[in-house]
Amino acid sequence: MVVHQNGTLEIHSPKETDSGQLVCIARNEGGEVRLVVNLDVKTVVEKPQIRAPKANVQLAWTLPSGVILSRPQRAGRYTIQPNGTLAIQQVSVYDQGPYVCRASNEYGSSLLSILVNVIAYPPKITNGPPSVTYAKRGVAVQLNCVATGIPKVELAWETPDKIRLAANAKPKLFENKYLLPQGSLIIQNPTQRDAGIYRCTARNAIGFDSKATVLNVCRVPVYNFHRFAYHPFQAFRKCIQFFFFYIEDQFTTTISSGHFTLES
Repeated sequence: MVVHQNGTLEIHSPKETDSGQLVCIARNEGGEVRLVVNLDVKTVVEKPQIRAPKANVQLAWTLPSGVILSRPQRAGRYTIQPNGTLAIQQVSVYDQGPYVCRASNEYGSSLLSILVNVIAYPPKITNGPPSVTYAKRGVAVQLNCVATGIPKVELAWETPDKIRLAANAKPKLFENKYLLPQGSLIIQNPTQRDAGIYRCTARNAIGFDSKATVLNVCRVPVYNFHRFAYHPFQAFRKCIQFFFFYIEDQFTTTISSGHFTLES
C-alpha cells in the first residue's frame, strides 16, 4: 500500500484478504475527522492462458450506473489515470456501489470488482441564488440556499453589512429578514439599505460550499400624466418612452420633457 501526498491510498495487486474497513483520519488543532470506506475485493479466476510478451492491455472501468470508461479518459468528475487508477472528484452518496475494472488483451481478460460505500461527503449547494437578484422596493424577495452533505450541513447567510445569520430547526426573524430552516432567506419590504452582496455558506466537518448573489433593490417610478389629460395619444407616447428609459438606465433615468417622481 502507498499513501500519496494528497492523501490518496493506493493498493497494488489487491487480494480478497485486503477486504475490510479502511479508515482515513485527518487531524489538526480544531479536532479530528474520520472517513470510513468498506473495501470488498472479489477475484475472478481466469482460465489458464499463454501470454505473449509486450501484449497490449486494454483497461476499462464500469461504474455503478453502467457507464463504461476506457483508459485514458475524463468524463465529468471521473478520470482514469494513465496507470489505470480511477479517480472521482467531489464524491457524494450517489457514487456508492460496485466498480468493476476489466483488463483485457488478445489472450483473455481479468476482472476486479470493488464495492464502495460513501458514508460522508462535503456539502454541495444544490439550489442556490443566481449571481444577480433584482427586487422591487417594498416587495418581499426570497434567496434560496439548499444543500446536501454528510455529516449534517450547517447553513448560514452573510449580509452586506457582514452580519452572519445561521439557520436552525425553527424559522428566525432578523429585523426585516426571515430565515427558514432549510436555508432560504426572505427579505421583507426591501429598501436600498438591503442592497448588496449576500453569501450563503454550507459547512460540515468534511468541507464547505458557498454561493453569492448581488441584490439590487429597484425604485419604482410613478409617472404624472396630468399634463396629458386632454391628449391621450401624447400620454401613451410618453408612457412608452418612459418604459424604455426605465429599462435602459436600470430604473434611475429621468425624462426632461415630462414630469414624474420617484417613490421615496
